[in-house]
Amino acid sequence: MNQKLRWLGLAGLMALLAASAVACGGDDDDGNDPAPTKTLCDDVACEGGTTCDPADGACKCGGAGGPICHSDEVCVLEPTAACVSNACSLITCERGMSCDPTRGECTCGGAICDEGTFCIDDRCVTGGACAGVACGDGEHCDPADGLCKCGDQVCPFGQRCEDGACVEDRCNGVNCGEGSVCSPDDGLCHCGRADGPVCSTGQTCVGGAEAPACEGHDVCADAAIRCPTGTVCDPTSPTGACRCGGIGEAFPVCDADQTCNPERRQCLGGDQCRNVTCGDGLTCNPENGECTCGGVGRQPCAEGELCVAIGGEATCTSACNPFAVDPCGAGKGCFFDEDQREMGTFCAPLGVNPAGPDAECLHATDCQAGYHCAEVGDSLKCRAYCHETEMPCGNSSQRCNPIDPSGLGFCATIN
Repeated sequence: MNQKLRWLGLAGLMALLAASAVACGGDDDDGNDPAPTKTLCDDVACEGGTTCDPADGACKCGGAGGPICHSDEVCVLEPTAACVSNACSLITCERGMSCDPTRGECTCGGAICDEGTFCIDDRCVTGGACAGVACGDGEHCDPADGLCKCGDQVCPFGQRCEDGACVEDRCNGVNCGEGSVCSPDDGLCHCGRADGPVCSTGQTCVGGAEAPACEGHDVCADAAIRCPTGTVCDPTSPTGACRCGGIGEAFPVCDADQTCNPERRQCLGGDQCRNVTCGDGLTCNPENGECTCGGVGRQPCAEGELCVAIGGEATCTSACNPFAVDPCGAGKGCFFDEDQREMGTFCAPLGVNPAGPDAECLHATDCQAGYHCAEVGDSLKCRAYCHETEMPCGNSSQRCNPIDPSGLGFCATIN
């Protein structure tokens, strides 16, 4: 009797194990493996040493629980996983190599080129970096990196090399007619040579460099054209316009109620703003015709600055990246104002009590740094900035709601 019960108990145990195998994902009735469960990381491709966190599908430094790196940071895994500022921010590479942001070293296809070799097509090769390089007038090829330089610098676009210094190239983009050449002194097309005559519209340049002359009707020779004191007739203008201080479009044409100061190349008196068009946010000052941030009594913005309304007052400030670490300095934040959309993101002082996530706000600067005063339903609330591709929302229940064509947006809850 006991032997029979022992066999029945073994048979029951085997049946229980078989049932457990099916419950735990074993073969189905047809002998086929069931389809695997899809995870948040299946379609996510992480870069720069980051790993997808299956809890929210975000790429994190060190994987699950690690930090999310900003666009100006890189992920390092030693000694502990952390997002650090780009290691290449203060490094200049030579001999054609490029900086590896995770190592802070100049490399060529991952390798470091030995002295005397140069990086070409991701390979360290022997030979001069200047082989086959043709530089412009006054420039020389630097064998250290194969770049054409003027003195010790590369001239920016729109400049040329003169006596070892980069100067404005007034002839950049100027195409002269047959027989004429552009003079770098004034950017005008002169007949035959740089110091030859400037032909009027409709005239023909003859004589070449030896005896340059303009043939045909000279618009400035018309008896009807009598230019006021300080102005000269511009032969390149179809009507022989009288310009203040010289010829060419760089010199203004004064109105009837204005006088010309040829040294300053400026028309004085009258409405100084009559022919002035100012950029975004700027206002023309009628006292001097300058485009200023705020009009009369204000100063023009420095090069690269924006004129934006901060607290109802026009203010010069700088553009910024809302994802950078402390992009504007202490006491300031990087903001986007939808009423000043054309300005993009700009630096502005934080409000007296800057609000945090989901707090109500009225203006862009009411929120903490890194948050946008966004319209949510029937109210305005502070929501975290994001970018459709470079800085997605860390919460899988949110999406990046774009507010600017560049991809900048704020994190919004998915309905």
